Amino acid sequence: MRNENFIERLRDTKIYDPVGDYKMVTEHAHIIDRMYYYGKQNERYLKEAEFITQIITEESDGKTYIDAGCGTGIHLKLLRERGFEVSGFDLRQQMVDVARKRNPNVTIIQGDMKDFPFDRRVHGISAMYGAINYIDTEEGFRKTLRGFSEHLTNNGVAIVDTRYQPNLDEEVRIWTTDSWVLAKRWIKCDGEMDSVYRVFYAIPDEGVMEMEDHRQYFQDPYWIAESMEKEGFARTKVFDSYDKDKEFDPLSGSHRSVVVGYKE
Repeated sequence: MRNENFIERLRDTKIYDPVGDYKMVTEHAHIIDRMYYYGKQNERYLKEAEFITQIITEESDGKTYIDAGCGTGIHLKLLRERGFEVSGFDLRQQMVDVARKRNPNVTIIQGDMKDFPFDRRVHGISAMYGAINYIDTEEGFRKTLRGFSEHLTNNGVAIVDTRYQPNLDEEVRIWTTDSWVLAKRWIKCDGEMDSVYRVFYAIPDEGVMEMEDHRQYFQDPYWIAESMEKEGFARTKVFDSYDKDKEFDPLSGSHRSVVVGYKE
C-alpha cells in the first residue's frame, strides 16, 4: 500500500483535538487483530509468550495463567499451546468476542484489572502490550497490583510490561503491507509521564480508514517494582524487552521494560 502523506496526516491535527472514539478496540477489534497477529507484531507475541513461559515455570511447578487485558487473545492461544491452563479478561467486550473465537472452550470475560474479576489463585498473571499504561491514577495502579498479588499462588508471578520514555518529545512509526497501513505518533502531554499516541489505520478491502488518540501513562518501571513490593510481592526484577537474561538499564535507550513480581 502506498504510504505518502500518512505521517503528514498524523501531524496535521492538534493532538488534543477530538479524534476518533477508540474504534480500534471496539467495532474494529477484528481488523486490528488481523494487523497485529498476522502482521507487524507476530514475532513480538512469540517472544513475549516464551518469556512468560520461562518466568512462570522457573518459579512454579504449576501452569495456570490469567491474561489481564487479554485483547484479542493471542497470548492466551500461545500459552495454551505451551501447555498452560489459561483464562483471560479485557475491558472491551469486542476484544473479548475476538479472543473467544481464537480460544474456544477457554474462559474469557469482560472485566477491569482494577477490580480483578476472577476469584481463584493461579501461578502466573500478565498484563502485556502496555495494557497497564491505561490506568490513570496511582490509586488505580496500586489496586491493580494488589489484585494481582492476591490472586497468585505461593511462588506465583505477575508480569507487567510498560513503555518508559521520560525524555519523549515525539516519535512516529509506520508499518505497511500490500493490504493495510498502520501509523503511530507518540508525543508527551501535560503530566510528568503521560503521553498520547495517535493511530492512523486503513484497510481498503474492509472499507476502513480511521484516526484516533489513545492516552497512556508511562510509569518508571522501578516505581512499578517498588509498588509491587508494597502490595504483597516478596521481590521484583525489571527486565529489558522480554530478555530473561538482561536487566533493564534506563540509560541504554531501550523504551520497553518488563517488571516481574514474585510471590513466596
